[in-house]
Amino acid sequence: MAALGFVYWLVAAHQYTSMEVGLAATLIYVMTFIGLLSQLGLNVGLMRFLPSATDKLDLVLKSLRLVMLTGVFLSIVALIGLRVLTSELIFLQRSVFSAGLFIILMSLAALGPTMDSALIALRRSKYVFWKGAIFGIAKLALIWVLVPFGAFGIFSSWGMAAVLALAASFIMFKSEIGAQPDESYKQREVMGIIRYSAKNYLAAVIGNLPILAIPIILMGLRGSEDAAYFSIAMSVALLLYSIPLAICSSLFAEGSTSSERIRIETLRAVKLMLIILSFAVAFVVVFRYAGLGLFGIEYAENSSDLLVLLALSSPFVAVNTLSWTLLNLKQQVGSIIIAVSFNAGLVISLSLVMIDKGVDGIGLAWLISQAATSAVYIALVLRHYRFSARSREEFSQ
Repeated sequence: MAALGFVYWLVAAHQYTSMEVGLAATLIYVMTFIGLLSQLGLNVGLMRFLPSATDKLDLVLKSLRLVMLTGVFLSIVALIGLRVLTSELIFLQRSVFSAGLFIILMSLAALGPTMDSALIALRRSKYVFWKGAIFGIAKLALIWVLVPFGAFGIFSSWGMAAVLALAASFIMFKSEIGAQPDESYKQREVMGIIRYSAKNYLAAVIGNLPILAIPIILMGLRGSEDAAYFSIAMSVALLLYSIPLAICSSLFAEGSTSSERIRIETLRAVKLMLIILSFAVAFVVVFRYAGLGLFGIEYAENSSDLLVLLALSSPFVAVNTLSWTLLNLKQQVGSIIIAVSFNAGLVISLSLVMIDKGVDGIGLAWLISQAATSAVYIALVLRHYRFSARSREEFSQ
């Protein structure tokens, strides 16, 4: 699915101006952050409580209702706040239609992660894959159609595709349940799920804050073009960052079923990440100019050095992702909150200090922050794990 996202931004770079891409990318980052905030931890709680719920459909419907109401409120706040941030986004408030569509797409798109969690809880992960495929294909089709609408066309293509994928996933979920809600699940019980997931929710919000905040910072202080240069470079870097994420997802699955093999599987994951990332990072660094040239000469000239810095951050991102997984296996969410708070504070602070250097300054701030956060994560992991000589010997084999 990361490849479809890459192609999406490739099309956007060729069909729209850099200003339009920057404006739209900022709105999409805002949409993602609103979606994250709107979850209220229910996406985590559903995976824990939905399998044993007596009325699964009613629980999901109440969760979706609460997430959507939160999304509507946050979308209105964002609509007002974005106008304060930059005059370039004033087009959102020029008509009731554009403002209304902004709120509707924002609030409905927020429901996507909730449905993903519901499907995963029912062990129907294949439907999550198909939901992602529908989203990727739909946004690629819509971005061509909505070219006349500029930045709002890019944003709308993303939001409409998310709504289509949401509708498809709900139909899939309903087909699995095959029942009507009987209102057996009380709203106070949903609030209990929120309390259960509070720490995980806080960790997720803080953990995603840096990557979502940077485009907004660039938009407000440097302009939409710099936001576009960052977004395109980050779309390539995310392909690198998806490597440790995929490997650590497998590690989490293995560690959840057999705690005795955590050490061995961790060392094997490290070896695999080292091999794959070495080649991937080298490839991106060597061919960065040609790769960014696919988006256009403007991006090759302005995002090339930034991409190098983001690519060189990959080993540290891998360490942080691995550490997050290990701490999660030990249910040390408090330690995760410490690490992600440190990272978020450092990334945002250094970005504000170094923003005069443009997107390259942002890239350097990102690299320094990931390296420093790795040291924090390693210290926290060593408090809870001890890797034996036997594990290292099995790893070397």
